[in-house]
Amino acid sequence: MPGREQASELETVRPYSSQEGNVNKGIIYGEFIKRPEPGRKRPRKQRLFLYEANRNIFYELTPTEYSGYSKTASSFCYHLPAGTYTLHTFLWNKVDLVDTITWTTERIFKDESATTVQRRVNNKEINHDDVSKLNVLQFTVTKGNVCYVGLWDFTDSKPRIIDNKKQLDEMYKRRQKYLFLDFKSAKISLPD
Repeated sequence: MPGREQASELETVRPYSSQEGNVNKGIIYGEFIKRPEPGRKRPRKQRLFLYEANRNIFYELTPTEYSGYSKTASSFCYHLPAGTYTLHTFLWNKVDLVDTITWTTERIFKDESATTVQRRVNNKEINHDDVSKLNVLQFTVTKGNVCYVGLWDFTDSKPRIIDNKKQLDEMYKRRQKYLFLDFKSAKISLPD
């Protein structure tokens, strides 16, 4: 599991900038639905770690801005070096009955929730070596291109990936954000 000290910070694309930024990188954009917290209208800060195996680098994605049409989805837009990325780890917090906040870490798998994988390990149905062979969610970023990576729904322990490009593109256009980016010709690179 990556720690904050091991993760590289992603460079945010400024929404009202006239420059596209680093041409040696691609740009990813999408949305993130956070894990809900009972008793709170909006959840506290949650983090997602992306992993790029060729460079052995973790990147921390921390969406904060809420989309205009949704009270639960946060939009994001980041510069990211070209490569294939794995949605690796989700970090979120729980509040117990006495208001103690604890951080919870979950690995992200394509076909199973982290809870199910942990139960299978505990029941000795699979061993720790088998966990690394489970299917993961990956997407590809290409140099100099804008890539739509979807709406990542983390309200449950098994994330859902949804193509919500049309709504997000319309929201950016309505708010006149990222006018220098060509969302119409963005490559769709949903984690699969």
